[in-house]
Amino acid sequence: MATAIHPSTVVQLGTCSICTWRAGSCSIDQTSPHKCPSQPPPPELCHDGLFYRVYDSLSQSQYSPDDGFLCGEASPDQDLPERRYPRAAVKKHLDWYNRDPTPYISIFSSFKQALRECRLRSEKPDVYRKDLGWALPRGQVRVAVIAGLETLIKNDVYLTSLAHLRNAGVLTRDDGFAWQPEWLVLDQIPASCVVADGTAEEFMECCTQLGDDGDS
Repeated sequence: MATAIHPSTVVQLGTCSICTWRAGSCSIDQTSPHKCPSQPPPPELCHDGLFYRVYDSLSQSQYSPDDGFLCGEASPDQDLPERRYPRAAVKKHLDWYNRDPTPYISIFSSFKQALRECRLRSEKPDVYRKDLGWALPRGQVRVAVIAGLETLIKNDVYLTSLAHLRNAGVLTRDDGFAWQPEWLVLDQIPASCVVADGTAEEFMECCTQLGDDGDS
């Protein structure tokens, strides 16, 4: 089974791998999931299949045949493991009403969840903009099929799951969307890692032909 490379699997004991503190200055105790010696990745960072990105015309990150998916705002701290997924930045990204760019790109590890999200967006063509006070047309809904963990890792793609962020204390049980089978990619998904990209209609038609309606 493929596994994601997470900072907690490579940093030394005593280095804070996930909170907003710089390495060596975190005040949490050594038993916290923030501080881990080299060890096998936890189950929530293991995934055997493909990933799926559901997006529309209002999404920050759009597919390009040359660049793949680029985040709306590059992370200035990509080389600092302890600064890659601070709570404030993650919460901002997961806020549906936020329109400011973030350094993350959302993907699903669940085919069925991707199909549900695809249907949800297709059935709701308008998106309410809290900052404007009115709704904007969502535009075309599309689905990209993303390569599995092994390929992503070989292409130096950095990602982690919401489940891991929840277990590490970055997200809490009360945070909205914290329970979805969603992963956050940092900065970019290269075009070489995008297996396919098509419209929501094409994706749902393919699902119908395969006999999978996503309800089971």
